[in-house]
Amino acid sequence: MDHILPQNYSEILIMLNEFFLKGFSRKSKPEYNLKDSRELFDFVCKIYKRGFVLQNNELNTNISIQIPTIINEFDLLKTLDSLDKNKVYFFVDKNFYEKQNNISDYLKDKNFLVYSPEETTKSLETVNSWIKILPNNTELLFVMGGGIILDIVGFVAGLLNVKVNYLSTTLLASVDAGIGGKTGVNFYPFGKNQVGLFYAAEKIFCNPEYFQSLSFENIVCGLVEAIKQSWIFGEFANDYEAIQKIYHRKNSNTEFKYLVAKNIGYKSQIVNLDLLETKDIRSSLNFGHTLAHIIEALGEEKYLQTLPHGIAVAHGLHFLVESNFISISSQHEKMYEIILDIVKRYPIKTVKNISLEDIEKYLMQDKKNEDTGQCLLSLPRYGHFSLDKNTFVDAPITQKYKLTDLSDLIFKYIHKN
Repeated sequence: MDHILPQNYSEILIMLNEFFLKGFSRKSKPEYNLKDSRELFDFVCKIYKRGFVLQNNELNTNISIQIPTIINEFDLLKTLDSLDKNKVYFFVDKNFYEKQNNISDYLKDKNFLVYSPEETTKSLETVNSWIKILPNNTELLFVMGGGIILDIVGFVAGLLNVKVNYLSTTLLASVDAGIGGKTGVNFYPFGKNQVGLFYAAEKIFCNPEYFQSLSFENIVCGLVEAIKQSWIFGEFANDYEAIQKIYHRKNSNTEFKYLVAKNIGYKSQIVNLDLLETKDIRSSLNFGHTLAHIIEALGEEKYLQTLPHGIAVAHGLHFLVESNFISISSQHEKMYEIILDIVKRYPIKTVKNISLEDIEKYLMQDKKNEDTGQCLLSLPRYGHFSLDKNTFVDAPITQKYKLTDLSDLIFKYIHKN
């Protein structure tokens, strides 16, 4: 399809690099330089860290965030059959495509692309190449897979302003990544999810039966995000049974359905309070993610052995406890033991020397930051939000710390764990 990105790809890359090197935060207001194309400048402002706050505040916030529908395969295939195959393009996670014969059979006479999800190819280059291959009459993108492919295709749809439907096929995508309208890609060496848009899917589907074929590691990633959100809503007592059954692979489909439904409620409530991440509300979902994103970035740069996102978040939560940013009481202990077991099963392993400067480089690019000398940490209280009352504690979620102090603590944690 025709679009400004493939037409001006090199120039856009140069301008994005300039923005990152200048250290713009989401609250910055970059000045237009007359030597640049105004159209390209406005486009880069729109996608840099999902848009500057002032710019996003001017957008229409009446965006409808869809609540995912839990669906069985029979009804899913009926839904797919109702689509106009000449106007829809399918993107399918390779891991899912190879395990689900009914889906692969359905796609045989459709326009589709099978993608092997990797953080290294979750990039603007991939977005650019996918825009190029889409037929000009495409009206709907239908993506089936986990968080990586959902993020990329959602971004493509947002750039092209076409409808997008999600089928979340992993526990992680179903409890977190597929909900809330965030799309985007990595932009190394400046970090994860640094370029993107807020763009809502028209429809979101989830079939927990598909989770039975996931690896233990993949299941763990979804559980960590579920534990994170259970902390935010103070629901450990209610959620522990389902989470521990799934963790020990002693669950049925009932526990998967419970956990997905519960987390849809958690995340949709927070997202609807702070759709475009311009208030100190949606930042609660970043709980444990500051260190996680650094671990992932260092893994992609070959400083560490790579760890999947959810396991990196487990280390992020463990780091907050170990460094005394949050406290664990007796009512939290059983759930926290699952986090402890995860970080022991999946330790951080260094490949080459990491310096404080390496850590500071990634901390400086954290999207929550307001200036280069300080870093904002997401530290929601246990039970900061309430499902029953649809209310939240009137207290700050993020807290400021000196970047050098936080870098030092992260440096010590990485080398200890």
